[in-house]
Amino acid sequence: MGMTTDDTHDYRRSDAARQTADNMRTTAVSALSWRAMNTRRTRATFEEADRALEQTLDELDEHVPNYNEWLRSLVVRASSGRVLEVGAGRGTFTLALLQTADHVVAVEPSERGSAAIALTAKGDPRVTAVHGYASD
Repeated sequence: MGMTTDDTHDYRRSDAARQTADNMRTTAVSALSWRAMNTRRTRATFEEADRALEQTLDELDEHVPNYNEWLRSLVVRASSGRVLEVGAGRGTFTLALLQTADHVVAVEPSERGSAAIALTAKGDPRVTAVHGYASD
């Protein structure tokens, strides 16, 4: 049984979709980080994971400038009033949340990240940066 033109077109579209996803993944995560995540046999230490996250966030900010807006659009219905952001990273999404939230409590377990939140927020009284865990 042979493939029709429509079958070939659908197959190529699947290939194109796969290639697009691969390109996006490569753009968002460096080849080094991606290789390390896929070949690691033991769990990363918190410090290793924190450094890899910082690199990934740098690349995400550089290559996908509308990422925080897209992410905020997914939670806009729940992002008003006082908002708790767990795993706030460096606080770039915190700023996006302030478009609809009155106040954001940004919780981050990394010392580097919680210090970065304060710098990102630039003293905005609507942001409370907390160095700790959600369970604290």
